[in-house]
Amino acid sequence: MPHTSEVGLRLWGRTWKEFYAAAVRGLLALYDVRRVPKAAVRRRKIVLKAESPEELLVAWLDELNFYITAKRLLPVAQSFQRAGPDAVGASLRMVPLDAMRRPLKGEVKAASYHKLKVERLRGRWCATVILDV
Repeated sequence: MPHTSEVGLRLWGRTWKEFYAAAVRGLLALYDVRRVPKAAVRRRKIVLKAESPEELLVAWLDELNFYITAKRLLPVAQSFQRAGPDAVGASLRMVPLDAMRRPLKGEVKAASYHKLKVERLRGRWCATVILDV
């Protein structure tokens, strides 16, 4: 029986940039963001370092989710200055949640380490990450 307070995201990318961009798209999909409103863009920089790709993925998702839930800013585009297994640096274009035409669906609390493993499969970086909702 599935646990209703968790949801999994399957992420992949040929490069680390594609992998972290997939995490952004996956998080937005969980919030059911289908269209990005035309609104004043705010820019934010995120630089994260970690001991492992798993720690970095959790930190990346949690940081993005912090902007959505606490700062009420929706990441709509990213430009990576650095992306690898132990560090990610990105400039994010964000729009205020107030510009959305409908409220976000659900709430993501945090990414978890439950069964998390980042690995290289068939030429792509892959992971399944469980998020508490």
